[in-house]
Amino acid sequence: MGRRSAILVTCVVSIIASIFMGISQRVNIYQFVFVGRFVIGISSGVSSVATPVYLAEISPVRYRGAFGSIHQLGASLGIFSAQILGLYPLYTQELWPVLLALNGVLSLIGCTVLLFCPESPRWYLITSNSSGPTEKNKESKNLLEYDVIRYNKAVNSLKRLRGTDDVDDEIQEMLFERRQEATSNSSSVGILDILRLKDPMWKWPLIISILLHSSQQLGGINAVLYYTTELFSEANLSEDVIKLATCGTGLVTIVTDTITILLVDKLGRRFFLIFAYSLMAVATAFLTGTLSANQSQGEVWSVLSIVAVYMFLCGFSPGPGAMTMVIVPEIWTQGPRAAAITIALQFNWWSNCIIGIAFPYMLTGLGGYSFLLFSAFLAMVVIFFYFCVPETKHKTFAEIYSHFKNNTSHHGNHIEMSG
Repeated sequence: MGRRSAILVTCVVSIIASIFMGISQRVNIYQFVFVGRFVIGISSGVSSVATPVYLAEISPVRYRGAFGSIHQLGASLGIFSAQILGLYPLYTQELWPVLLALNGVLSLIGCTVLLFCPESPRWYLITSNSSGPTEKNKESKNLLEYDVIRYNKAVNSLKRLRGTDDVDDEIQEMLFERRQEATSNSSSVGILDILRLKDPMWKWPLIISILLHSSQQLGGINAVLYYTTELFSEANLSEDVIKLATCGTGLVTIVTDTITILLVDKLGRRFFLIFAYSLMAVATAFLTGTLSANQSQGEVWSVLSIVAVYMFLCGFSPGPGAMTMVIVPEIWTQGPRAAAITIALQFNWWSNCIIGIAFPYMLTGLGGYSFLLFSAFLAMVVIFFYFCVPETKHKTFAEIYSHFKNNTSHHGNHIEMSG
């Protein structure tokens, strides 16, 4: 189907789901809300795989981190818009279906834009059944007729994306990756192939991918976002201040996402990953202290609770938010990439579910000390990332593949870091 086509389909599905939710109150069939939520959940699952893959594959190597981080900025803009609309103009019994239906408007805009976007040139060129040629100056001539068509489409797509006809170097890099995949028999890979480690080289990318996606949720983000209002209530804030503080969380993520986009290809992925998770670990420990002290010592600690939440979000956006969507597509080659991200996202959503169910009980039983558990987990994750996640800044997919392959060959169960 292709990356762009998959995203286009999810937009169409989202429009249909939004119509169901938008008309539910008018036709007095509230089951339409459940139908719409179910359908849009499927759409979100597909787009969560297709969008970061598409962004990674169409981006120039020098700016791949920035393009990948845009995915998180879009999510933050959506959350902030929903907070503003849901807490203010649409905060009525009559207008709440409008908020649910607005997703369809954004999806319609997405459909329109995607019609003018080229398909991923990597998908055209590397997703193929043949191994391709071996001599650089005879690449296109030696391809099968089917591959010639895909080759031409890849070249034309890349020219549109780069705005220039000089795309030979990138095409040669893609063809090199294609030959690597043909050699390792990974040109067409399913989920079971990865889980069974059909290629031993996939072991560390799989572990890193799963931990990146799991820690995005297990680090406590949903404990903060799902229960922000309750946390601010615990801090003894008025209703108006709670609304402003809640919207402020969305604004903080937008600012930090923007900073990440500007700096990620200069400072590197590891910098943002390790710094962000460390900041989150400190913030959750700080939040534990402020919530505990607030029970007996007044308004100063209430304000400090808000500061702690904002600190946490300043860490989440560039780290678990943006870097997860940047690094995971980067550490997989074309063949297993989509299947690997699908596996990692399963861990993401199940971790999301676990925290959503468990945290209210944690809060009831442990109170503010619940966040110490998140702090300890985040500290352990920082150690793992420091030793096990390689820097992928300014590296081609083929170079990253070679890094894992060499470490698998030379070090077995260990991974050697390189700048």
